[in-house]
Order: sequence, then structure tokens, then C-alpha cells
Amino acid sequence: MRKSLFSKYWVLLCVLLGAWIGLRYALPILFPFLLGGGLALAAEPMVKLLSRKLPRAVATGIGVTLGFVLLISILVVLVAILVRQAARLSAVVPNLMEATRQGLGSMESWLLELAAKAPQSIRDLLTKGVVRVFSGSDAFMEGITATLLGFASGLLGFLTDGTLGFVTGILSAFMISAKLPQIREFIKNRIPKVFLERYLPLIKGLRGTVLGWFSAQCKLTLITAGLLFAGFWLLRIDHALLLSLVVALVDA
Repeated sequence: MRKSLFSKYWVLLCVLLGAWIGLRYALPILFPFLLGGGLALAAEPMVKLLSRKLPRAVATGIGVTLGFVLLISILVVLVAILVRQAARLSAVVPNLMEATRQGLGSMESWLLELAAKAPQSIRDLLTKGVVRVFSGSDAFMEGITATLLGFASGLLGFLTDGTLGFVTGILSAFMISAKLPQIREFIKNRIPKVFLERYLPLIKGLRGTVLGWFSAQCKLTLITAGLLFAGFWLLRIDHALLLSLVVALVDA
């Protein structure tokens, strides 16, 4: 029994180690092909429909191209809107930072006045505490600014570095989609029948559960963003779309 328990823990450790290695090293290399496989699977219904009257290669070219154009159109519209909102928001960030500093300064003065009216025994303690709390406010604001700038530069770097991977993913989508029936048959023939009979229903059920959960989370996030956008727009708050998306993502 002890040997069986040890073997189970050993298998679990190997699985966790393999998952960590895969996420740490293999995922950046395999990501373009995973992207291509996802796009090929997404375009498969349309490719199947077109394959009834056209050769598989022609149906693949049309189906994957239409899926790619739709994906790019959505991304371009979202990026254009977000960039415009971010450009407008960047113009008011300095004023927002200055207003925040003034607000913190007013709060510090008010708390110091309250501390000055406290009993003599705790007056010095309260005063020192207020000064200590607000002494790092400038460093805190500078840290927020540096974090935002670092995030923006990191995002630009990611987009630049990911261009080659994105192009590779699109090319692999055409290749995978053209041979998708053969790939499925090849994988199916290499998997033992015992595994298919015992674990395939569990894997399908788990896939359905995970996809259902992910779909529900996406719908909730979109509903939250939509309600926030409607509220911000009715209240005539600037940068309503950008703020609603940020709040929805933080909420998620």
C-alpha cells in the first residue's frame, strides 16, 4: 500500500513538473501552432460546408481566410477604439495626478488638525503616524506612473515580438486545416482502445465543463462591461469604453 501511494505521488509530481516545463519553455515555441490549430478548428464548420462542393484545399483557403479576416477585423476595431481612448486619457493623466496629490495633501492637513485636537498623551503619536502614512504618497504616485509606463512599453514589445509568431500561426492554420481529417485519423489510430473507452468520455465531459465555464465567464465579463459602459455613457464620463473594459477585467 505504501508503495502504491508512493507511485501515485511520483506520477503527480512528474505531471506537475511536466506542466511547469511545458508552460515555461514549450508554450512560447508551440504557441504559433496552437494558434493555428485553434483557427483551423474554428474554421472547420465552414470548411466542411464548402468541401461538399469544392476540393478540400480550396475550401480550406476560403474558410480559413474568412475566419482570419473576421478575427483581424474585430481586433483592428477594438485596438483602434482603445488606442483612441488611451490617447485621450493620457492627456488628462498629469492633471489627474496633480489633483490626486492635492487631495492627499488636503486629507493630510485635515488629519493633522484632528491630531492636534487629541489629548496630549496621544497627540504626538497620532501626528507622527499621519506624517509617516503620507510621507510616501509621492513615491506611491511615481510608482503607479512607472508601472503604467512599464506596462505600455511591455505591451508594445510583446506586439512587436509576436508579429512573427502570429504570421507563423496563420500559415500553420492553412496547413493544419487542409490535413485536419488525416491528422484526426492519425491521432485516433495511435491512441490505445482501452484509453479511448475508459478516458475519452471523461475528457469530453471535462472539456465541455471547462468550455462552459469559460464561456460563462466571458459572457459575464461582456455583460459587466456593457452595463458599465452604459452607465458611464449616461453619466457623460470621459473614456467610457476604456474604463468599462478595465473595470470588467479587474472584476473578472
